[in-house]
Amino acid sequence: MEVTYSLEHDDFLTQQLYRITRDRNLQAKRQKQWILLPIVCIIIGVYFYLTDLILMALAMAFYMVLTLLFYKKYFDYKYKNHFQKHIQKTQGQRTGKKLSVEFGHKFILTKDETGESKIKSDQIDYIADLPEHFLVYLQIGEVMIMPKNQFDAEALKNTFEKLGYAIIDESNWKWGQNKYL
Repeated sequence: MEVTYSLEHDDFLTQQLYRITRDRNLQAKRQKQWILLPIVCIIIGVYFYLTDLILMALAMAFYMVLTLLFYKKYFDYKYKNHFQKHIQKTQGQRTGKKLSVEFGHKFILTKDETGESKIKSDQIDYIADLPEHFLVYLQIGEVMIMPKNQFDAEALKNTFEKLGYAIIDESNWKWGQNKYL
């Protein structure tokens, strides 16, 4: 099956945001920071309290509550903003350009204005089925982003299944509202 589509800024952003929700190191870092910041606030607040700086101790308590409540939202905002800037710098020339991908039994053929490539079908690691995209992960670490709104997504999913690719159902994934981070 052959599909033709173009990628936009949001397509690249979705791929990057999905990738970091699956990064175990980043998950551990975020969890550690979320726990460590309130502990530091408590220690500093106790110090201020013991030195009769009650107003500063209350300020630290207030900051601790804010950290506990809003750190995850801040983290989501920070990373989304970072990737938006990164994509504008690095992928700006690729947006809006037509490309086509043909999935066959032995090979995947990709074509765009720069040329063509041929990838062995057994090089597909897995396919993440997101609400608005297919992300085709290759064993070499590359990812093909395929926005579902530009082709018949059900027909392509059926092709993936017929070709025996591993499909991970992530139809409930959404940035900022996921259980991973």
